[in-house]
Amino acid sequence: MSVDIGNKLNPCMYCGLPAEKILRENCGPILRIRCPECNRALSGASFDELDDEWNRVNEMRPVAEICADDIFHVHTYRCKHAGDEEDEEYVRRAIELGAKRIIFTDHAPFPGNPFGNRMDIEELPEYIASLKKLADRYIKYISVQIGLEIEYLPSFDEYYRKLAANEDIRWLIVGQHFYEYEPGVYSFSDSTEVKNQCEAYGLMEAMLTACDTGYFRVIAHPDRAFRRKRNWTEDMAEMSEKLIRSARENGIALEQNISSKKRKHQYWNEFWELADTIANEEEGKPLLLIKGADAHSVAELVL
Repeated sequence: MSVDIGNKLNPCMYCGLPAEKILRENCGPILRIRCPECNRALSGASFDELDDEWNRVNEMRPVAEICADDIFHVHTYRCKHAGDEEDEEYVRRAIELGAKRIIFTDHAPFPGNPFGNRMDIEELPEYIASLKKLADRYIKYISVQIGLEIEYLPSFDEYYRKLAANEDIRWLIVGQHFYEYEPGVYSFSDSTEVKNQCEAYGLMEAMLTACDTGYFRVIAHPDRAFRRKRNWTEDMAEMSEKLIRSARENGIALEQNISSKKRKHQYWNEFWELADTIANEEEGKPLLLIKGADAHSVAELVL
């Protein structure tokens, strides 16, 4: 099968050979991009001499480490607000882009399906089975990993415990779109006035609590908590510092969300400048910062 990826290729990441000298080759079910200078596979299947290295790197790589050749934070049609492409289309496109890993993190269901804009609880087994099948099918070409994005709501603590214990779900990440006042009462029911005044505090507090549970590996788009704010304030800086330091202390990665950059007031440079300052402190644990595509269609996959 031939796959047309156009004429836009990058220079070799290993030896720097110019893009115009990179080779395209049909290899099995996908197109392979190869550097003729150092004989490295830049996407697709590794050559035989690289197979052992491929397996070793993917076993040794820390779970919260996202590299330049990984695609992190990918959704599927099951969330009901993404494109209708099948899972395999995402995987094949990731291979074409030269990704070494694609990490799916679709919006997780809750027992009883009390919330919208996510997969139903009945779909979760099929979601896992589909991605496991693709992981096996494309094992020579890319690492396909399974995750879920979910809000932290304290009354569902036992449910998070079960998800975190599921060996098939490697990535359980917090995506705090709303928060819980008490069981059955949630912030999405607030008036616009209340949301404008209180939402950032509630979202930040929920993420802080999530950091201490031990269930989660990543906090997705943490600065999106300030989506209703228009100017950076001292209160926002104080809340941000608390979350950044908690994430660092608990070994949780903070996601710089590529999708947020395309929306007004959802990506705050001030937040990430503060994170960079804290990351460069001489004392304390390392601060994990990763980039996520937050892709809701195949066209939104980016390295």
